[in-house]
Amino acid sequence: MKDLKEFDIVILNLNVGSYTYEYVLESAFFQYFNNQIVEKGLVKVQVNLEKNERLIRLEFALDGHIELLCDKSLVPFNEPVCVKEQIIYQFGDEKRAESDELIVILRNTYSVNVAAHLLEFVSFAVPMRKIHPDLRAEDAQADSGVIFSTGKPDKDTQTESDDETPIDPRWAALKKLKNK
Repeated sequence: MKDLKEFDIVILNLNVGSYTYEYVLESAFFQYFNNQIVEKGLVKVQVNLEKNERLIRLEFALDGHIELLCDKSLVPFNEPVCVKEQIIYQFGDEKRAESDELIVILRNTYSVNVAAHLLEFVSFAVPMRKIHPDLRAEDAQADSGVIFSTGKPDKDTQTESDDETPIDPRWAALKKLKNK
């Protein structure tokens, strides 16, 4: 993949209506960006473009798999990717990004390139913890019994055994000073 021109969608002379574009993201696509999150994969993309006088709506449907490295075993595995996203290009006087989904472009913009959006959508589909499917059941069982607490226990949650233990008189005197 020499450049990303195949991901350009020419919008300048596009008539009002709906259009469909299809792409295939392969390993060369991810390597082009030197992306360390996803290096290999096969993702089919369908982009539905709807143009009217004021804006262009792009609806993305990504379906396929990406190759990830397991955080536990360091074994590569295929993670399924199924993403539906939307980007709106609104015509305006100056180029700016209003939000993650709304981008203002000039009316005489020749084309928009969707490659960066596709990489972003795939990257956000990567789970926080990359666990091989064979190890997910073990991981879920290990996590189910772990409870983390950093706060002080409430008076209601203290057990009766806590109330029965005698307090050292020196600590009791210090508690009285602290509470004054």
